[in-house]
Amino acid sequence: MNNPRRIQRHLVKALAAGALLAAAALPMAIATVAGAATAPTLTAIAFTPHGTATNSTGQSAAGATGTATFTGSGFANNGATNDTLVATCTAGTLVFTSVAETGAGTGTADFTATGTAASTCSAILTDANGASASLASAATLDAAPVISSISPNEVWEGTGPTTVTITGTGFLTGATVAITNATDGTALTASVTSVSATSIVLSVTPTNPANSGAATPGTFNVVVSNTDGGASAAGTFTVGNGLENLSPSAESAVGTYTINVLGSGFQYGATATLTTDGTTADAGACTTDITTGTIDTLSDALVTNVTSPTTATITVPITAVTAARCAVSIKNTGAGNNGTVFSLANAFGVGEASGVAPVVNSVSPTTALTVGAAPVTETLTGSGFSSYTTIGTNPTDVAYTAANGAGGTTLTFNAAATSGVTAGSFPITVTNNASSTVFTPAVTVAGPAIASQAPSLVVGAPVGTAVVLTGTGFTNTTSGTASGAGLTGTVSYASPTTLNLVLTASPTGTTGGVVNVSTVTSTGTVNSAPFTLTINAAPTVTAPVTYATGTPSDVGVGATAQTIYIHGSGFETGATVSAFVNGAAVADPNVTATVTAVTATQITATVAIKGPDTNTSVGYTVTNPDGGSVKVAAFGYPIFIGAGPTITSVTPAAGKAGTTTSFAVAGTNFETGAVVSLSPANGTCTAPTITATTTLAATCTLGQPSSVATDLVVTNPDGGTATSSTAVLPASTTKTAPAFHVSGVHGAGVAGKTVTVTISGTGFYGQPKITSNAAGSKFGVTKDTGRLLTVHVTTKAGTKAGEHTLTVRLANGKSGKAGYNIKG
Repeated sequence: MNNPRRIQRHLVKALAAGALLAAAALPMAIATVAGAATAPTLTAIAFTPHGTATNSTGQSAAGATGTATFTGSGFANNGATNDTLVATCTAGTLVFTSVAETGAGTGTADFTATGTAASTCSAILTDANGASASLASAATLDAAPVISSISPNEVWEGTGPTTVTITGTGFLTGATVAITNATDGTALTASVTSVSATSIVLSVTPTNPANSGAATPGTFNVVVSNTDGGASAAGTFTVGNGLENLSPSAESAVGTYTINVLGSGFQYGATATLTTDGTTADAGACTTDITTGTIDTLSDALVTNVTSPTTATITVPITAVTAARCAVSIKNTGAGNNGTVFSLANAFGVGEASGVAPVVNSVSPTTALTVGAAPVTETLTGSGFSSYTTIGTNPTDVAYTAANGAGGTTLTFNAAATSGVTAGSFPITVTNNASSTVFTPAVTVAGPAIASQAPSLVVGAPVGTAVVLTGTGFTNTTSGTASGAGLTGTVSYASPTTLNLVLTASPTGTTGGVVNVSTVTSTGTVNSAPFTLTINAAPTVTAPVTYATGTPSDVGVGATAQTIYIHGSGFETGATVSAFVNGAAVADPNVTATVTAVTATQITATVAIKGPDTNTSVGYTVTNPDGGSVKVAAFGYPIFIGAGPTITSVTPAAGKAGTTTSFAVAGTNFETGAVVSLSPANGTCTAPTITATTTLAATCTLGQPSSVATDLVVTNPDGGTATSSTAVLPASTTKTAPAFHVSGVHGAGVAGKTVTVTISGTGFYGQPKITSNAAGSKFGVTKDTGRLLTVHVTTKAGTKAGEHTLTVRLANGKSGKAGYNIKG
């Protein structure tokens, strides 16, 4: 039966869901809402990740997106798109959107799974009418695959198929492997031959499957994709060109030179050839300058010495200098060699730079440049340098001298920072002809640098909001401004590692906000690199509140810690739920909430409601630690309040200590599933029999008197409580209740017979339960004076004679033991 308060609460729910009721239709609306409805059930969720076949029911993957089908029964509003399906996972998150019921027991939704770890998720489906159904272990997310190693991780151009093994975790049968060039995106010919959970074996050939031509040498990205659509594993692979560069890579005068050749895949006994690179300007120059004209083949001019699979030397005689760039070839000839030929065009320059980019491995010293200080001599170490190698860099306001790399493995230059430079680390571009290598970080300029902010800002943060910027290199001459994302702000010095930012205009967006500062020195100004501010969006509440009890979907008056779930986005750890208001926006001080768990999309909180409270729903405010907040009206996605139970009378009005009493309780709003208890917990009560919302019956065993009176409490499933106005066990009239203690047993049991014994002690009130370690013994208390128990003892025939132990246990759980004798 619906009382007027419950009808009112149902109307509030209808309004919260967006239903607008005309005054003329109000009686019909009341009748409809008051009608009985079948609670929905949720039985299974099946996933179809994008681009893959349907997985088994309840199976998806961390990182997957796609569509899901959920099944159950009793769904309302078939076809509605304002239902919610919320998942809570042990790791990562599973988010459902575009939830729509397609039948009384079916529905669809889009899903996104984030994270990389294996996870089990529960789910709660909420109909448009507010009814909810939950399903534990609704989904299992596979762990994303992880690559730990690739062996071998390099093949060389001109070679045939190579067996490559990828080891890791989380690989699934049917996994695919894609290997693409990190620079131009071209693929590498590869086919999977076997897959296990921890390894993938594939055959790799250094060719492009699109045209069967040679693969472009360089770094390749390796991606393993499972069939469940989850996050992919990534690794790197290299296609070597055999020849990488020469050191030195060019010479400028007549002479005979020993040149180091760097690469991979060289075999002992290999021969070397130096030829024209094919351009008109260079044709003949490589022959004329490097040979005498009497040598029949160019290979005769080069003496090759392979010292390892990655290094070789060639002796090059230059007889004249005509600007040219020559190609170099090394062939693995000789007994047992594989015959592979490695060629590198433009590898050696005569009278000009080679056309192959140098390799840079390190730079020294690493001392930071200071504005206005004397130039610092820097040395790059690597290969492929020559006297023709040049350098360039950013920023342009760092001055560099000409480079000197004649030795081929080092290149030296001077660097100086000029006023207006930006502090930080910067790359250097090292160039041979038109081929360059960028090395970073190569040069560092000392000055201010912002590393972090605290706290994060939030859209709408008020003017005057203060943020601490942490970093290095700040002085009392450091100042700056903030701008972008609609905000403005001023920056002031606080310490060598902190600056203070104060907003002068509130941010309106989450991207584009930056801080720029500069430090004035005696020799010039140094700027910081722009620091991007973290600006969070304000949290939002996007779905109805759900309740741990499912049905009823409210929190009862008198509840002390009833669990609810608030659904939305942008929630942060440390968020609070407060500022409860009714439909007239008047504060409700009776409602409080304690947040117990937070994810980005869900807040778990316990709610307490003091009585009397006459509101049927309350709005609230969710506030993040960064100050971002969202106000939810009592007609938005509120917390619904159920009318708590009341107790008008208890018959009999009180029981006797140590006895079991049947109480008839009269009142209002008793709900199916209500429980009866004693407060304080001085005894136990059975599950009540509820005959109507106004009457129930319960049997309680009362404990011993104490200094505090014992009341009877009725608690509804929604947490609503009521306490009897008079005690069912009055407080003890003595100043100090005697402590419970068992002194001894007077008399003995007799096997196969029933006899009477007495047990002495203190604090027995409540006709306690007595047991024995003599199997089959039965005890019945016939008298309890608080200090003496009269007990009928029935001992099972055949019980072994001798000393045994009995246990006296009170209704409050306290127990004591004593020895007694059994006669045969």
